Amino acid sequence: MRALGCVLAALALTTAAPAPAEAPETAPGGSAPARVEFPAHVSFEHEGRPYELHVTGLAVRRFAIFKVYEMAHYTDAPAGLSGAALLEAVLSDRVAKQVTMQFTRDIGGERISKALVRSVERNADQETLRDAAPAMSMFADAVREDVRSGQRFTVRWLPGGITLCVLDGKQVLALRDRAFARALWSMWFGDHAVVDRDALLGTDVADSR
Repeated sequence: MRALGCVLAALALTTAAPAPAEAPETAPGGSAPARVEFPAHVSFEHEGRPYELHVTGLAVRRFAIFKVYEMAHYTDAPAGLSGAALLEAVLSDRVAKQVTMQFTRDIGGERISKALVRSVERNADQETLRDAAPAMSMFADAVREDVRSGQRFTVRWLPGGITLCVLDGKQVLALRDRAFARALWSMWFGDHAVVDRDALLGTDVADSR
C-alpha cells in the first residue's frame, strides 16, 4: 500500500493492442520531445465484464524543467464526442476511463505526497473535496515512498465510482468512491490541470464552449 501510494502521489507532480501511439513530438510549452509509446486501444476485464477503451490523447507532466512522466488517457465514451462534451463525460461516472503513465525520473515520496494534495485541492470543487476527504486522507497517509524511473502505472475509473490501480501489470488497489475518483481525475482534467488537458483529450475544450 505504501509503495502504491508513492506512485499515485507522483501523478500530482505532476491489454495488448495494435497501432501504438506516440506522445507528442513537443510537450506543452515547447519542451523536449516525448519518447514513450502507448497502445491505441486497451482491453481488460473487471468482475467478469470486458472493457474496450480507445486513446483520446497523450501528455507530458513536467515539474520546473524536469519531465516527471508521460501519459495516455483512454475511455469507452463514444468516439464522436469532442470538446466540452468529451470533458464532461471524462469527469462523470458514466463511462470507463484509464490513464497510463510511465515515469521518467526517480522522485522522493515526501515531496510528491505534498504535491498530490495541492494539485487535487486546486482542481476539485469544495463539495467533491469534502465528500472525498476520508478516502483522500487514507490515500495521502500511504504516500511516503519513492517512485523510480521506468515504472508504468495505470489507474482506471469505472462506472460505480470504482478506482483500480495497477502497478507494472499487478493490481495493487481497488476503491469504490465516486468523489475520490472525480477528485483524482481533476488533476489531469480540471481548470488548473497539471498537464495539457486539451492534448490529453485530443480536442480543444475552450473553443467548443
